[in-house]
Amino acid sequence: MDWRKWQFPLVSLILCVAAYGLVIRGLGFYWDDWMIPTVIKNGMSFWTFYQYNRPLSAWTFELLAPILGLNPFGWHLANLIMRWVTGITAWWMLSTLWPNQRRAIEWTRRWAGKISES
Repeated sequence: MDWRKWQFPLVSLILCVAAYGLVIRGLGFYWDDWMIPTVIKNGMSFWTFYQYNRPLSAWTFELLAPILGLNPFGWHLANLIMRWVTGITAWWMLSTLWPNQRRAIEWTRRWAGKISES
């Protein structure tokens, strides 16, 4: 197995877990997370609830709500995994489109990471 091929995904997973994963157990629902238990307890549809301010994110709530229920740990873990998969997908797409532009791809990844932190 070629280590260089898996270096970025593995290092980014380690960094993602170090940045977010170590505190997941102590996190609960915060700010707009409280809409999740409200929608679930009232038997509402996420499609209806988020149709005006988050229409594209309703599908994740619809898919995950039956599995995760009211467990904050599960929601935070799912978000951690989705963040990592999104970053890996962006890296893979850029690497595939421009295989000779490693510096530009690395700069873009760092820049995107700074934006997602704010």
